[in-house]
Amino acid sequence: MMKRLIKKVYGSDASEGFNKGKEETVEHYRALLCLSNEHRLSEIEWHQAASKANSIASQIELLEEIIKAKEKFDFTAELEKLKEELMEADEMHADVKVKVPDWSKLNEKWIIDMGQLTHVVLHWLRHWIHIEKQEQSA
Repeated sequence: MMKRLIKKVYGSDASEGFNKGKEETVEHYRALLCLSNEHRLSEIEWHQAASKANSIASQIELLEEIIKAKEKFDFTAELEKLKEELMEADEMHADVKVKVPDWSKLNEKWIIDMGQLTHVVLHWLRHWIHIEKQEQSA
């Protein structure tokens, strides 16, 4: 009975077992990439919605300042339009859900570690570019 289970799991010979393992590994990492891509796309959507809301809020502040400073210009209609757009953008932003896979539950904690490493590398790269720009301007 034990031989049948092993044959069922690993195949009848070494090459069949290797090919089956290879297929399972490819399937596993494709699934991980799919989860990671879904997470990345939802983050992008969230950032775009937040950016739009922040942009419209800044425009509203600017228009409110212009209205206070110069009463002869009528920007009230534009201000109301921007406030409506801001409400829509805020609603869009609130509706966006960032999908974060639980890499620890999936026994793929290394992906979290790689993400943290990427942030550190990007931080140092930005720092290095900043130093290079300062040296060039000096």
